[in-house]
Amino acid sequence: MDRREILRLAEELVTGDRDHQHGPARANMARIAKFWTAYLSFTDSEFEVTPSDVCAMMILLKVSRLSNRFRDDTFIDIAGYASLGAELSGEDT
Repeated sequence: MDRREILRLAEELVTGDRDHQHGPARANMARIAKFWTAYLSFTDSEFEVTPSDVCAMMILLKVSRLSNRFRDDTFIDIAGYASLGAELSGEDT
């Protein structure tokens, strides 16, 4: 797959039926952020996870998976999370 195909597939994923599968991106990332914040509250951390943080950390999860096994869809997912993170970063409060 070339970069155009990867970005086209990522666009299909983030603009397709993901809202139907997981709920609207902002609501889904906000829900994950609450779970992660709750989990991290049991550590010495003094911060709150934002929806754009979720996107960044999901990218890190995908990068970690790449170290174990290469998959084309991992790079597509990274591109998708990057686009969502850029969009949501202006909305984090």
